[in-house]
Amino acid sequence: MEVLDCVPTHYKNRRLPWAPINITATGDWQYGSAGCDIPKLKDYIQEALDKDSYFGFMGDAHDVMSPSNRRKYQNAGFYDNATDWYENKMMEDIEYLYEDVLKPTRGRWLWWLEGHHFWEFSDGSTTDTELCRRLEAPFVGTCGFLRATFHQELGSNKGGKSLNCDIWCHHGAGGGTTVGAVLNKLERVAGSFSADLYFQGHANRLGAVPKPLLELGGSGRNLYLKNRDRYLVATGAFDKGYTVNSTAGRTGRPRGGYVEQGMMLPTGLGAPMVTVGPVIKKSGGVERTELQIRVTV
Repeated sequence: MEVLDCVPTHYKNRRLPWAPINITATGDWQYGSAGCDIPKLKDYIQEALDKDSYFGFMGDAHDVMSPSNRRKYQNAGFYDNATDWYENKMMEDIEYLYEDVLKPTRGRWLWWLEGHHFWEFSDGSTTDTELCRRLEAPFVGTCGFLRATFHQELGSNKGGKSLNCDIWCHHGAGGGTTVGAVLNKLERVAGSFSADLYFQGHANRLGAVPKPLLELGGSGRNLYLKNRDRYLVATGAFDKGYTVNSTAGRTGRPRGGYVEQGMMLPTGLGAPMVTVGPVIKKSGGVERTELQIRVTV
């Protein structure tokens, strides 16, 4: 697990503003698979940028390779020329994703998770770390427990308020074919990790539910009951489970991908957008600052 104060490099002073921001959590693109919907991904990215959104990546940018594929490849003992060919091909894929799809998002990433599918180069770098280097994205590996802090600027040499938004994110693991399975797993996580936002990918499901928490605020005779906004979020995918006229490689024989072969549910294409930031609330003549979260899927 990585613990990180996450501020995108877009903010040169390394501070989030005292205002709501949008966060688009996206992953499971599976680039290289027949079902990878690059046009839809590009549309979502542009729509998010039009709303001045920042991004969090949930793993599995590439479809190559799965954990078992990586073990077999590493044990194969290929000659250098074969290894060079594979690695050059993967670098071409990285350059395509960066130049044609992701370049406008450079400096706007809050986190970048590693999923199950990635290529590991002979120097130990991966397709994920190479994309992170180009995008100025903080690589957090398997699981991130992150803090985004909103700062109020009151002028030169003056203090101001600050407010934290804590984020727990994981690519995901195991089975579960419904959005409810993902959200149930996150609900269990919420019992062990205190956060405001919980994100999981992997299952290719798209959905969100609130998980409010009642807390006491104030002190003495000024106690009050406040509702802490929290959300559990399944972050969708951009890999279509069912495609028309799919074939078995270059044979031309009709054959579906692993989703179709396994009679699984169609994937939830898209990505959620979270709007989060400080709000001022007044009650009984007392003014207080709370974190407000809204999720659109």
